[in-house]
Amino acid sequence: MLNIVEKSCAQKDYSFSPQALQRLRLFTVMALIGFPTFSVLEMFNLLDGFSKPVHFILTLALLMSFVPLVGNRIYNHFSRSGGRLDEREKEAVERAMSFSYRAVIITLIVSIIIGLALTYLLGASIRMPVFTIAAVAMIAMNIAFLLMFLPIAHIAWTQKPLPAESE
Repeated sequence: MLNIVEKSCAQKDYSFSPQALQRLRLFTVMALIGFPTFSVLEMFNLLDGFSKPVHFILTLALLMSFVPLVGNRIYNHFSRSGGRLDEREKEAVERAMSFSYRAVIITLIVSIIIGLALTYLLGASIRMPVFTIAAVAMIAMNIAFLLMFLPIAHIAWTQKPLPAESE
């Protein structure tokens, strides 16, 4: 009996079939657009004009945009496999992590440069604090979010479809 339960609950093999890869790509796009969009809308109070139920539904939809990705088998294989990756998969994860770190650092540098340039061009003076605690927390959460999901997005968009292994 216990053996039947273990087999039915065990993580099944994943494949890079064209359909699985398309789903993974869709889920990465949803995740990488949803949370940052929520952050921007909240930082600039753009959701305040909506009624409370609409505000709640939009907030819930944007915050939960990563849920389909986290439930994806390919995502789980790469993120929770520990040392069970083959050489090709380990190389793909290393490239994806490297890409993610560079992307986040470049984005931060470009954002700082654009912010300083706009401040200079508009003739505004910089007053302290430049950021509120809430804004810093939101930026930190976005950086953590991107560092979690950019690697799998890189893998999803750079891997070629492979057929599932037959049993």
